[in-house]
Amino acid sequence: MNKKKRSFKKTKVRVYLNRFVIMSSAALIVFLIVSSISYIFLLIKIEKIEVEGSNKYNQKEIIKKSEINIGENLLFCNEEKAKRNIEKFLPYIENVEIKKILPNKLVILTSEAEPNFVVRDNDFSFMIISSSWKILETTNVKDSNLAVVEGLDVKQKEPGFKLECRDAENEKFLAELLKSLKDNDLSVNKIIFLKDSKKITLDYQNKIEIILGQNHQVNYKIKTAKKLLKDNIKENESGQLDLTSLPKDGKTYFKKNS
Repeated sequence: MNKKKRSFKKTKVRVYLNRFVIMSSAALIVFLIVSSISYIFLLIKIEKIEVEGSNKYNQKEIIKKSEINIGENLLFCNEEKAKRNIEKFLPYIENVEIKKILPNKLVILTSEAEPNFVVRDNDFSFMIISSSWKILETTNVKDSNLAVVEGLDVKQKEPGFKLECRDAENEKFLAELLKSLKDNDLSVNKIIFLKDSKKITLDYQNKIEIILGQNHQVNYKIKTAKKLLKDNIKENESGQLDLTSLPKDGKTYFKKNS
């Protein structure tokens, strides 16, 4: 009986030992595989950086601002920081995408901002603004192809950042107005915020002053102005088109210059 017990104990010990050896071997194999893969990953270095999509800035400028360097690890380079840096310090670049191509190549894909309108600052400089309201640059020269916004109280003025207004209501209205002008295919030279009266006027082709009045029912007013300029007001006429009371009584008034 004692012999059988001893034999059973020995068999049990062997089973445990075998399990331990198998588990230890498996763990060692996994460790070696993970270590090997990690070592291979660490060996993947950037040997080539390419830039696509930018005409405003050259390749060297963009790579420098990305702060990604040849010799860095391809897999662990900080691409989010690179994107932020490029979009902030090179304002005309609107969006950045970074592609990692094994074994050693990194590609920076860029798309450039489209100037959409200009904001005239109090010091008579001009801020060029993109369609996403990003400040592209500040200049002393006005772009004659873009509408100029005057009388807007601006809080954020630094290129590379989004334009911010102190008056949130005016900011919201301007966005709505710009969209309506685009949707109705109506180009204006100036958008003027009259601070004292809380009214907005537009300068059309330097000959028609369009008085919008308060900042409500914008699209209705712009549609009406477009129709009147096309069908009722002659090309050689100049004057003042008043749409102030349009939402209330449906009436518009045109006063020709003498």
